[in-house]
Amino acid sequence: VIKKDSRIAKVFFDMFITYLEGLLLAIDTHFPHNSLHLFSCNFLRFFYSFVYCFHDSILKCFLGIFIKLELGLDEPMLDLRLFKNSLFSVSLTTGFIVFLCLSGSILLIPFYAENVLGYDPQQTGMLMAVIPVALGIVAPISGALSDRYGTRPITVAGLAMLTVGFMLVSGLDAETTVLEYVLRFLPVGIGMGMFQSPNNSAIMGAAPRSRLGIASGILSVTRTLGQTAGIAILGALWAG
Repeated sequence: VIKKDSRIAKVFFDMFITYLEGLLLAIDTHFPHNSLHLFSCNFLRFFYSFVYCFHDSILKCFLGIFIKLELGLDEPMLDLRLFKNSLFSVSLTTGFIVFLCLSGSILLIPFYAENVLGYDPQQTGMLMAVIPVALGIVAPISGALSDRYGTRPITVAGLAMLTVGFMLVSGLDAETTVLEYVLRFLPVGIGMGMFQSPNNSAIMGAAPRSRLGIASGILSVTRTLGQTAGIAILGALWAG
């Protein structure tokens, strides 16, 4: 009973550390340094001033505590030992990079099609459908092939196709025709369809059965992080 109560206490402390880190990040992100006038309570003003002055040290401290606790738990929220598996780590990293590039490209397509090529929203929507249609057709086929021949050759082939596609996309200009657009983005959709299914299978297959839930959560976070980072980076480059 004592061991069970200790485990529950550690889990709740992990949750406390996680939410506190989220609060510190939210304060650092949404409140600039001159926002003291927004707080009428003296305690809140003191808390905000303290967090603003020492937020880097506080975040590092709590992050270190969180990592140390997670490594010592039998049932951690985030099992960092999973990253010792090279297949797991490499597959996650490549997935992050792919989603970073793809999401940023998808963000810029409507601006390019409407502002540069002069297409209306309906035509732009049809052009944007090239990638998901190709992905939807190829993904089930690549999943079946990966089950038969293994995840590595299909994943590598998908990455190669994505590389070719992004190289072709880099040659878009104001004179690009619809056919040229389709031929340039089609390899991106095909490559994404070839890559995603076997890569996800490799990630889940590299995790122990008892850690499949954690591995699935890490996979989702990595995909979302790649999407948000790609939108932010390429959006900033486009605006600049």
